[in-house]
Amino acid sequence: KSNRGDPLKGVNLQLNARRSNMESERDVNNSFLSFIAPSQNKDHNRLYTTKNQTSTVSGTLDYHGFKRMLLGRYDLFGIQLSFSQWVNYSIQADQITVRDFDSTAKQYIANNAISNLNQREIFEYTPSLTLTKSFFKWGDTYSRYFNVQTKFFKDIKRDRNGSSFSKRNLSRNFQFFRYEGNLNYNYHKREKYQFNTNAGFSRNFNYPSIDQLYTIVDDVNAYEIRVGNPLLQDQINDRVNFSVNFNTQNPESVFTINSSINGGFSYNTNSVADSIINQPSGKRLTYFVNADRRNNLNLGYNFSVARKMDKSNLQLILDGNYNRGKIPNYIDGFYNTSQTGSHFNQYRLQFTLRSLLVLNVGQGFQSYQSKQTASGLMPFHNRSASTKLGAVLHYPTNFTFSSTLDRLGNSI
Repeated sequence: KSNRGDPLKGVNLQLNARRSNMESERDVNNSFLSFIAPSQNKDHNRLYTTKNQTSTVSGTLDYHGFKRMLLGRYDLFGIQLSFSQWVNYSIQADQITVRDFDSTAKQYIANNAISNLNQREIFEYTPSLTLTKSFFKWGDTYSRYFNVQTKFFKDIKRDRNGSSFSKRNLSRNFQFFRYEGNLNYNYHKREKYQFNTNAGFSRNFNYPSIDQLYTIVDDVNAYEIRVGNPLLQDQINDRVNFSVNFNTQNPESVFTINSSINGGFSYNTNSVADSIINQPSGKRLTYFVNADRRNNLNLGYNFSVARKMDKSNLQLILDGNYNRGKIPNYIDGFYNTSQTGSHFNQYRLQFTLRSLLVLNVGQGFQSYQSKQTASGLMPFHNRSASTKLGAVLHYPTNFTFSSTLDRLGNSI
């Protein structure tokens, strides 16, 4: 509902409801052989049956008259205020039945150690305040637009879990204050070019799930036995991102240029990591732990220039990306940081002769490296290069012939 004459009556309400039922079966067969302790040899023939019921009701209430109610007719330097409320209630019930095949009795026997009933009930309420300021300027041949927006959120959550295992019966309450901001600038020169750039920052929080705190330990995969940690802390996630775009829009020019650059940096505090214990028998236990800070940097670019030649077209395309990150963990009690880096670059040249013939040639380069800070762990480095040739012929009418030639080389 909206009313320009009386902004206090402006309101928008949206409600959503969903209910789902699912049933699935999974059969696992494997054998574990220990060369050190043959007594630990074990065969699994295990059948999982899962029944799931989920119900969710959510709604959003936006009040457009918040600024008028709060400030009257004071304009606040043209800053727009928006007040919104989001509510979500969901309940999920799982019935997981696990049975192991008894070779003596020739039948499946219930495994009560991991069969369980679980019901999770979540209530979430998030009021938010948004401040927006925009600037416009335009003329006969150009237009300029700038927008800055800041949002503040207050997350109020209640998480209740009921289980046939008493240690998984939890009732938890959380309150998080988070925020995010965005900047956007756009400049358009009519029939010449367009330039756009934006940048943003956000902070949010994750709290550990019941399966991370009190994991139901399943040994069906001896190399991935997960164990919970009831002392896990909340994780803080910060992220910065940006993008820049430029493209020409001159219909009289024989050249057309399109380009973009984008990137982001994420930074996690109290990140949930793995603590891996390799047992002499070959089994591997993995515990959830809070480790040091985790971060990741990613950059990407794309550039293309095309030239018109009568009814033909020649286009050069360059694109690539770069990623670098640090992931902390523990290996057999020793602290380790996995430092990874990768980059990819390629160029492509395409010639189009009317709609009759398309020729492509391209070259790509890729590299990946990984380094571990713990002693005794070896680094890894891989490089690859690829060359591609392609042709598509549309002749005669209603007939198409295409062919590609690829060459790939790897080195470690």
